[in-house]
Amino acid sequence: MTCDTASLKEAFQDESNCFPSSPLSQADLEDLAFSVLHPEEYEQVRRMVGSRQDTHALEATVQAIKAGLDERCVIRGGARDT
Repeated sequence: MTCDTASLKEAFQDESNCFPSSPLSQADLEDLAFSVLHPEEYEQVRRMVGSRQDTHALEATVQAIKAGLDERCVIRGGARDT
């Protein structure tokens, strides 16, 4: 069985649509998908975000993540592609 990004994203979207009262939010499902598809990057982001305490450092981290996602065509201009 092949587990590519598109099929996993579709599976998680189906989960959230089929079970709207699920305790997992769309963001939770996206985090879970990211952690499964890209475990090293997920762990790096988790550590970076967890280590930031002041808002300026957090904002810089968020901007760096967004730039990386935009570079990889995951998001564009702050809006998620659907």
